[in-house]
Amino acid sequence: SPIGAPPTDVSADEIIAGHRELIRQAHAKGVRAIGATLPPMKGSRYHSARGEAKRDAVNAWIRGSGAYDGVVDLDRALASPSDEDQLDPAYDSGDHLHLNDAGYRAVAEAVDPADLS
Repeated sequence: SPIGAPPTDVSADEIIAGHRELIRQAHAKGVRAIGATLPPMKGSRYHSARGEAKRDAVNAWIRGSGAYDGVVDLDRALASPSDEDQLDPAYDSGDHLHLNDAGYRAVAEAVDPADLS
């Protein structure tokens, strides 16, 4: 969607199909594909119960499908200890969606270097 336009509504299956296509293209070029789960976003202007259900479905697929060569679980690495659907306040830039510097450090620490080789 162009900036300022309403977000395009896609299903979890459509998101997963997009992931599968990216993985296919990477593997066709001999590149390992490392997946990352979708981080929490409760409290952001984009959060909804329907969106949360899609995020949960996509994350379950990323974690459990085996389609990726490795997985970085940003959902779990960045979640608030008191609400797993919300960013940890220590990592929240203030809009409940984007990370601050500590959040990006947590992302880097969540990556297993063994997955990259």
